[in-house]
Amino acid sequence: LKLYLAGPIRGLSYQEAIEWRNEVKTILEPFGIQCISPMRNKSQICDETRITDSYEDLIGYSSHDIFNRDMFDVRQSDIILANFLNKKVAMIGSLFEIAWAYLLGKYVVAVIPKDSVYRHPFIRESCSIIFE
Repeated sequence: LKLYLAGPIRGLSYQEAIEWRNEVKTILEPFGIQCISPMRNKSQICDETRITDSYEDLIGYSSHDIFNRDMFDVRQSDIILANFLNKKVAMIGSLFEIAWAYLLGKYVVAVIPKDSVYRHPFIRESCSIIFE
């Protein structure tokens, strides 16, 4: 079973972007669930205190590379876990990932606080289940 970990990246520090993903991996991987993080193999930006949209001068970090790798990962995954708990940054990439997942017939689990702007009808209807 493959689980894609959608959620905030841009605007966060490297540590903030990987922290919750590592926690999910620690909990689920012993049960045979392979967690796919869009932050995997991103050690070249491990010192970033505020991740930007892309790093066009680094191979694998350009807008084109990020977009296509994330789409590939969603295609390969069985379930998408979308974390909308962070209120500090906009999560436009995650919205695309949910839309791709919906179109591909993937099961989407979202965690969205009750008062979040992400409780939009399009997001609610694209998710299989939503937790607060």
